[in-house]
Amino acid sequence: MNYQEFVTNVKEKVKSMLGESLKVEIVTTLKNNGSERIGLSISDSSINISPTIYLEEFYQYHNCMISLDHIAQEIISLYEEVRLDHDIDIDHIRDFSLAKHSIGYKLINASLNQELLKKIPHHNYYEFAIVFIMFIDTEPHSHGTILITEELMKLWKTNINELYEIAHKNMPAILPISLVPMHDMVCELLHDDATDYLKDNPLYIFTNKKRTLGASVLLYDNALSYVAQKLNDNFYILPSSIHELIIIPASLSPRITELNKMIKEVNKTQILPEEILGERAYYYDAKLNRLL
Repeated sequence: MNYQEFVTNVKEKVKSMLGESLKVEIVTTLKNNGSERIGLSISDSSINISPTIYLEEFYQYHNCMISLDHIAQEIISLYEEVRLDHDIDIDHIRDFSLAKHSIGYKLINASLNQELLKKIPHHNYYEFAIVFIMFIDTEPHSHGTILITEELMKLWKTNINELYEIAHKNMPAILPISLVPMHDMVCELLHDDATDYLKDNPLYIFTNKKRTLGASVLLYDNALSYVAQKLNDNFYILPSSIHELIIIPASLSPRITELNKMIKEVNKTQILPEEILGERAYYYDAKLNRLL
C-alpha cells in the first residue's frame, strides 16, 4: 500500500469509528522550509479550532505490520488527548491591544523559505530570517502559534519595527532561556541516567524552557554573553534546528571546517526537513561581544 492509499484508508477507518458527530478530512499543510505534510483534521462543529494529526509516523507503523484498525484507534486516542473543549477567542487575535502581549518571533532558514518570506513581515539575520508569531494558549497541552502575515499586520495598523520591539520584549518571559549540558539533556529525554559515555561530552544545548522554537534565544539581549560567562570561554554555535542550538566551547572545539561538515551531515540524516535551520557554524567572541 503506497502512502496516498494509506492516508485514504486511515481516514475512512477513523471516520467510521467516530461516526457522524465529528468531521474527518485529509489536509496538506505547507510547513517550514517549503516541506509539505499530510494529516487528518478532526473537527467538532461546536468548536472553532481543530487539531491536525500528521500520518507519516503512523505509515511507518503500518509498514511494520500494525493493522489499520489499531492505527485508527491510536489516532483517535491522540485526538482525545490534544483536542480543545472550548473556542479560541478570535477577538483576542484581531484586537492589537490584546494581541500584542502574545506576539513573539522565531528563526527560520532564509534561503529555504524564499516564497514564504515574500508574503510575511520579517527581518534578515545572517543566513536566517526572523519571522513573527502569535502564541495561542492551548494549555494544558502547549503553546500553539499562528504566523503573523502582512494582512494581520495591516489589520493591527502596526509595522515590522514595532512588531520586533514587542516580540523582543515578550520572548524572554514567554520562553525563558535554558543552557543544558548535552549529557543532562539526553538523560532527560531518555529518562535514563545510564549515559556515562556522554559525561565528558563538551556540547551544550541552548534553547528555551519549553524546548520549542528554541533557536530564537540567539536574539535575546545578553544571551550570548550569558553563555560565555557560564562557559568561561568563547564558543561556537551550531544551528542544530529551529528548536535548539548546540554550543561548543572554543577551547574544546574541532576546526570550523569540521563543524560545518557535521552540520550538513546532521541536516541530511537526523533533522526533519521542516526543522532545518542553518548550514554553517558561528563563532562568538566575548571580548568583542560579537557573532562572527
